[in-house]
Amino acid sequence: EVRRNGEWLAKLTCADLLRLNGQVNVARMLERDDFSKRHKEGVPISLAEFQYPVLQGYDSVAVKSDIELGGNDQLFNNLVGRDLQRQAGQEPQVVLVTALLTGTDGKQKMSKSLNNHIGITEPPGEIFGKVMSIPDETCALWRDLLGTFLGLPQETPSHPMEAKKELAAAAVRRFHGDAAATSARSDFEAKFSKKDLSSAEMEFFRPSASTLSVAKLVQETGVIASNSEARRLITQGGVKLDGEKIADPKKTFFRIQL
Repeated sequence: EVRRNGEWLAKLTCADLLRLNGQVNVARMLERDDFSKRHKEGVPISLAEFQYPVLQGYDSVAVKSDIELGGNDQLFNNLVGRDLQRQAGQEPQVVLVTALLTGTDGKQKMSKSLNNHIGITEPPGEIFGKVMSIPDETCALWRDLLGTFLGLPQETPSHPMEAKKELAAAAVRRFHGDAAATSARSDFEAKFSKKDLSSAEMEFFRPSASTLSVAKLVQETGVIASNSEARRLITQGGVKLDGEKIADPKKTFFRIQL
């Protein structure tokens, strides 16, 4: 069953909201990590921000929830729901949260708006390449969270590069099949491990501007999926011009130099 919380939230009167807020105190709100940190640092917290946990918690009351699933960033809001259910005379819901999937940048949670995601409809080569670009510690987290979903073996290869290749192949296999996974791995190894670009589908192209950073230039060739992936490749020494490594992704080239 799919419900829209506007069914009940839109019906709340001002008096209803005041009574609802009266069931949650400020001390309870300050138990939330980000609220507590901002309060200690003297960073303003608006009353509107306090409403989100209250209204989300009321959702559990309205649907008489018996279990709520979510990311661990929602744990506090889920527990507020339990508190409100008790006060409504309901059995408190069971809360089950999981760790958030970190994005390809290895820092923030995966999000399309942050451009650190991997789209399930992306070509096999792009999926494989994006997985290979993640930090080693992110690879370990992804294997832990996605291992069962992707059908990974329980034992992780000891070498970080091999662990990433296994993960990348599994991701491609899940959405494009065995043949695509095998081909994507072979192409990646030929281009980046064995330094054989003979199979790369590269054509002559005209840069979009008269001056470009090397990172943007690499991205425009189509070999690399994103600007951030291009920067990582450059800083790791994976890009050369006339046989010489380019270490600075911000280095600018004029079209005439190319």
